[in-house]
Amino acid sequence: ALYNCPELEEVDLHDGITDFHNGVFRHDLRLRRIRIHINGDNPGGSFTVMKDILSESDTRLQFCLLFPDGEARLTFPGYLYAFNENTMARTIQFSITGSGMVYRECVRRKGVGFREYDRLFSRVVLDDPQAAVEIAADRLLFPYNLAPEHRQAYEDHLRVNAREALLQFLPQMRGGTSHAFSEEGILRLRMMADRGFVSADAADDALREASALGLTEACSIILAGRDKTEKENETSSSGEFTLDDW
Repeated sequence: ALYNCPELEEVDLHDGITDFHNGVFRHDLRLRRIRIHINGDNPGGSFTVMKDILSESDTRLQFCLLFPDGEARLTFPGYLYAFNENTMARTIQFSITGSGMVYRECVRRKGVGFREYDRLFSRVVLDDPQAAVEIAADRLLFPYNLAPEHRQAYEDHLRVNAREALLQFLPQMRGGTSHAFSEEGILRLRMMADRGFVSADAADDALREASALGLTEACSIILAGRDKTEKENETSSSGEFTLDDW
C-alpha cells in the first residue's frame, strides 16, 4: 500500500507492529517523518518497527517518538554504501560514507541509546552540517533523556552556526503541503530566538531571506531574538558594579 508513493511525507505508526517487511517505503522520495507511539505494547521489542525502517533506508529520516512521559525527535543522517571492484586482487571492496550508519546502530529492538546518539554529534557536524543543525535544534526542543553536557554541545553549535541554522529553518516555515512541517520550522526558529542564539550578523541575512520569502512572522521572531541576544551581551560585558561606578 505504501510502495512507490512519491507524495507521502509523514507516517503515523505504533510500537505494536512486530513484522515490517523490506521495501514498504521504497521509492517514497518525499518521506521525511515517521511518528511512532511507544506504549510498551510489544514487550519483546517495542522499537522493532523503527529499527527495521532504519535498516532498509540510507536517506535522512526523522522519527518522532511519543512516550507516555514525553516526546523525542531524532534525525538520522543519510549515508552512502558503495561497492568497488579491485581487479588486481579479484575482490569486491565496500565503503561507508557518512555518519548515518553509526547513528542507526543506536537503535535496538528494545530501546534507543540516547547517550550513544548524542555522543555522535561531533561526527555528523563534519559530514552533514544540515543534519547536525536539525539534530541540535530538535534535541533542545524535545530534550528526552538529554544529559547536561550534550545539551551544552548542542547549544554551542547553534550559537556558533546561527546564520546557517536560521537560513535552513526559514524555508521550513513554508511547510510545503504539510502544516506539521511548517509548525516545526516555527518551533525551531522561536527556540533560536528565545535562547539568545540570534546574533546581529545572523539576523541581518535571515531578515533578508525571510522578507524575500514573505514570512512576516519569521521577521518578527528574528528581530525579537536579535534584541534579546544584544541585551544579554550588554549585561554580560558590563560586569559587576563597584562603588566607584555608582
